[in-house]
Amino acid sequence: MKILVCVLMSVIVMTSCNMSAFKNGVKGNGNMVSKEIAIDDYNSISVSNQFDIVYTQKVDEKPYLRIEIDENLVNYVSATVENNKLTIESTSEINPKYYKIYTNSTSLSELSAGGINDIELKDSIYSENLQISGSGAGHITAKNLHCKNININMSGIADITLGGEASNLNMSVSGKANINAYELESENADCSVSGMGYVDIYASQVLSAHVSGVGKINYKGNPKEKNLSTSGIGSIKAKE
Repeated sequence: MKILVCVLMSVIVMTSCNMSAFKNGVKGNGNMVSKEIAIDDYNSISVSNQFDIVYTQKVDEKPYLRIEIDENLVNYVSATVENNKLTIESTSEINPKYYKIYTNSTSLSELSAGGINDIELKDSIYSENLQISGSGAGHITAKNLHCKNININMSGIADITLGGEASNLNMSVSGKANINAYELESENADCSVSGMGYVDIYASQVLSAHVSGVGKINYKGNPKEKNLSTSGIGSIKAKE
């Protein structure tokens, strides 16, 4: 019971902070404009504040970035590339009525998201190693991943939907993050959940899973080797 109360209090605090940040700042005037920003190629994305982003991997095309946002807020958005990392942020607190960023690069190996974001990795993503991390109240969708190694580290009240295939999948989930990865068919998966985290995962060969607090892991794939452990009132269950 003490564990549950502590986790609930943490989630309430995180949610209140994120919603407060979203409501404050310069308000958008509702007149949407589109602006292209010239950028160098990148393989890593870092985004904060409250942006909706659509990323596409385009191996044979030049890097591209377009912002769609309220006219009076367009100059508050910064998009820069340094050391192969694209950083998207606002130079001041903003409260847009509409915001969307479209971007592409030749490859992607890392995505780091904070704040209240809705990020889509669109179409097929091919990568030897892919790292996805997030905090706050973001949503990440990547339904067509083709990777050797995928590493996921999520906290806060993030929500992720994943699909595709991977040789090795590593997940660390805390807070009230939810991950739906039944459609991401991995051979070997290592998953750790704490707090109120909830994970649906697929592994066909080896599954290592640990739950603490009131978290849950559901798994498919009928893995040949399993190493499962729970503490608190969490659970790990096989699904058809």
